[in-house]
Amino acid sequence: MTRVGSPTAGGRVGRLVLAVAVAAVAGVLVAGLALPLVGSAGVLAKTASQDFENLPSVLRQPLLPQQTRVFASDGTLLATIYSQNRVVVPLRAISPLLQHAIVSIEDERFYEHKGIDLRGLARAVVSDAKGGTVQGGSTLTQQYVKNVLLLTATTDAQRAAATERTPARKLREMRLALGLEKVWTKQQILEGYLNIAYFGSGAYGAEAASERYFGVHASQLTLPQAANSSRASGSRLSEARLTGTNNLPTGSGSLRATVSGNQEIRKSATITARAAASARVSPGRA
Repeated sequence: MTRVGSPTAGGRVGRLVLAVAVAAVAGVLVAGLALPLVGSAGVLAKTASQDFENLPSVLRQPLLPQQTRVFASDGTLLATIYSQNRVVVPLRAISPLLQHAIVSIEDERFYEHKGIDLRGLARAVVSDAKGGTVQGGSTLTQQYVKNVLLLTATTDAQRAAATERTPARKLREMRLALGLEKVWTKQQILEGYLNIAYFGSGAYGAEAASERYFGVHASQLTLPQAANSSRASGSRLSEARLTGTNNLPTGSGSLRATVSGNQEIRKSATITARAAASARVSPGRA
């Protein structure tokens, strides 16, 4: 019987195949060392790497669904209509605290890689192979790609292809991520991610999430609020329910310590050592 929360044997082999294929594409010598470990899966890896360059590399950018607000003649808000509760804003309208928190938690080498983080992928492979915690190994660029593919899917088959846990899906995301990084800056990718990502409780994007959880604009988020918000997005806890109280999900203490201790966050705004220490223990609205 497969242990709950652990990958199946087939899933572990698939992840190994994927790692070898990507290593071959990137020209990493480790691929040659890994092939004996996966046995016959090496043949699949070789085929995947050969076909990698033939995968689509251009990502079609969607028009993100947003709120539509209906006002009376006197300016009174009558209704807010939406299919996805989202307010698209430029990156400059999103607190640098949240920007750095997302990078720190989701993709710490975001500004170093070109769309694929081989170190993160290798770590995920090792963890999965050992039967440990299932890890995605996806970069923020790959997560953005996945969100776009899911949003633009028009059939059940396309939606399934955008979310299935297979080497083929990961390879497709990687190819598109590499292509996107050639035409978009890191700031454009981060802006796209922070506007498309689901933050839980029906809120899509940083602006709607900030208003939903804290009653402020994304540009006004404090350090504890940024730590809360970063936990609700991305691959780790996309269905989080944040309340703005001290009742964070399990493990949030270490999350706040990571975020408040991040030097990039400390440099991006005026934050005292006292405020950073407070963020470790008090995740509220302060």
